Amino acid sequence: MASYNTIKGLKVKYLSADPAGKEAGQVWYNSTTGTLRVDGIIGIGTWASGGGLNSARTNGCSGGLQNSALYAGGGSPGGVTELYNGSAWTTSPATMNTNRFGHRGAGTQTSYIMAGNDPSTAAESFNGSAWSNETAYPVSVSGIGAAGTDSAAVFFAGGTPITSTFYWNGSSWSDQSAANQGGAANNGPIGGGQSDAVFLSATELTGLQGRTQLWDGSSWTTSGTASTQGDSRSNMGTVGTSCVSAGGRTAPTGYSVACEAFNGTAWSATGSLSSPKAAGGGAGTGAAGLCFGGNSSGSPDVTAITEEFTEATAATKTITTS
Repeated sequence: MASYNTIKGLKVKYLSADPAGKEAGQVWYNSTTGTLRVDGIIGIGTWASGGGLNSARTNGCSGGLQNSALYAGGGSPGGVTELYNGSAWTTSPATMNTNRFGHRGAGTQTSYIMAGNDPSTAAESFNGSAWSNETAYPVSVSGIGAAGTDSAAVFFAGGTPITSTFYWNGSSWSDQSAANQGGAANNGPIGGGQSDAVFLSATELTGLQGRTQLWDGSSWTTSGTASTQGDSRSNMGTVGTSCVSAGGRTAPTGYSVACEAFNGTAWSATGSLSSPKAAGGGAGTGAAGLCFGGNSSGSPDVTAITEEFTEATAATKTITTS
């Protein structure tokens, strides 16, 4: 039998310390610690506690980034607007012109467009300090999907269900190609804009949850299905190739902590929320996101909890037999 040192292949270096400038996939033995080490191992994303909402509520519209998010409306319904600075929520003196529930939008904390209600054709925009009524959405919707900016957004589907897709250019709506499957979209932005968006189906507990469609600026194509079957999930992502979907409702009274990340082709499990929730808000990117508010399994059954997501990064790990 051939001895180990005669087998063709790369030798494992014997070093007294982890090397500087190591590369992904590199393996070495650290003689000081007595461990076999490897670089470039990617774990799963993690969640940490953030500042809680001042007004616990569910099914509002949300957007922005992890350190500059907004959450508006929702609840009974209501019109309260809150702004997040990366550590705490502040209640804005500006309230929506109409109390709303089940509406969705796209944009930033200071430049935002929303549409729908339960259901409605109404649309409003937010400039960071005040809400303004805008041109009515072409169809009456609730639970719509949206991605993009205040002046260049794509809105799609809705819980009626409908398959319509429309562009918003800052002042008017234009009809686009219909989605392959209608139904409600999951809560919060889920990446992209007018040329790159993701529609994650949230049709209420009918077996259609988790179906994914991708928008390329002119048409929809069906993509990978999320493993967690549930509706009312909170989403985050600024491009269609880097999104995270968190929590959701898995039964009429059951809520989930499960989270999945989307790379543009397939969904994969990532770190779980600390507490189960559904129908809350989502904001941020696939690398740094937020999940806040929504229904919960506790008492009361509406939460103000905010959780902050951080994407997994490559790290150096010790190789063990476990």
